[in-house]
Amino acid sequence: MKSICGIIAEYNPLHRGHAYHLRAARQASGCAYLLVVMSGPFVQRGEPAILDKFDRARMAAAAGADLVIELPVLFATSHAQGFAAGGIGLLSTLGVDAVSFGAECADAQLLQRAARLLAQEPPAFSQALRRYLERGLSHPQARAQALRDMDPVCGALLDRSNNVLAVEYLQSIERLGAALKVFPILRQGGDYRQENPEPGCYASATALRQQLAQGRIPWEDIPAAVRPIWTQALEKARPVFPRALDIPVRLALRGMSLSALDALPDASEGLPRRLAKLAQESTGFEDLVRRGMTRRYSQARIQRTLLHALLGITQTDAAMLRRPPPLYAHVLAMGSAGGALLGELHRRSRLPIITQPASFAPSSPEQARLWTLDRYASDVYAILQGRAWGVDYTQKRAPLSIFPPAEFSPDFYKR
Repeated sequence: MKSICGIIAEYNPLHRGHAYHLRAARQASGCAYLLVVMSGPFVQRGEPAILDKFDRARMAAAAGADLVIELPVLFATSHAQGFAAGGIGLLSTLGVDAVSFGAECADAQLLQRAARLLAQEPPAFSQALRRYLERGLSHPQARAQALRDMDPVCGALLDRSNNVLAVEYLQSIERLGAALKVFPILRQGGDYRQENPEPGCYASATALRQQLAQGRIPWEDIPAAVRPIWTQALEKARPVFPRALDIPVRLALRGMSLSALDALPDASEGLPRRLAKLAQESTGFEDLVRRGMTRRYSQARIQRTLLHALLGITQTDAAMLRRPPPLYAHVLAMGSAGGALLGELHRRSRLPIITQPASFAPSSPEQARLWTLDRYASDVYAILQGRAWGVDYTQKRAPLSIFPPAEFSPDFYKR
């Protein structure tokens, strides 16, 4: 039986560091096939992805992935624990053998030590966590500080975003009893918050999005193999930025009753009602986020709450985060070995694998609800792009090699 290694990603957008990770994961794991579970139209920070999910998936296939599967929007727009649980749950239930992730620390034993401490939650940790929460720290900040009090080395890991996800992946593997080997790859980029990376480092996705917002495509940071797909993507629509949510989010909040606001995932702390009130005075999405942020409520948490209001994600939906895995595997793109990998997955998977959405018939209320949320999120994104909705039912998923190469023009974006 040929081995399969999985990667959980957003590729928002895919850059040279991601291409490096795809190569390194294949080499480190020695796998025959590389499968990517990727966020769809919206990402974990509560923002629209910069490009359409099918274009980003095709880029991943061009950069070395054999198959790209969508992480359902409920998991893709959750906190780090829900995001990790969704990705690991999908890989495990599909029968994948290993998982590889990029992190600022590639010491698997140290990452595992931090994961176990957080999973065990000894009394001293729980007491410190409550103390820091009472001081007004956000939950991620309080958790990192409580861990630092117990183990300074492990606590320091949580200062870096990719380490945080790595630890969450390891906790999910333990919690789900997933038989996944782990291959951490040292992240080659600088601090993800830096617009200009250090010499010799790959630019981060954040830096690329900042350049795109300024009207420039940073071709030098985009792998050559995916540049034609960029050109094709931009022929269809411009990149989507958070400001595209200016009107939709405020309209969604304006139209929600108090009972609907109280049904949102963060309602227990009164956050949705607070944001609905602030929306009356805000001038747009980013202004509303700034008004809503406090020491306790981070930018990402505010954005996720606003996105949940737009997409209609409720507390009942969020309950599915506690019992992963996701209930199906929706194929977005295939590389040249995608057909062979699909055959392997059909022999191993305990989930339905969807390659023709029009033929998929959900078999349970939860499955139907998750599918409905995914289709609605895709249609909302298409509207943000100024395109017709229903793309999930019209998009080709054949191997990448059949797509004709587009004429590549580095000056395209300047038109």
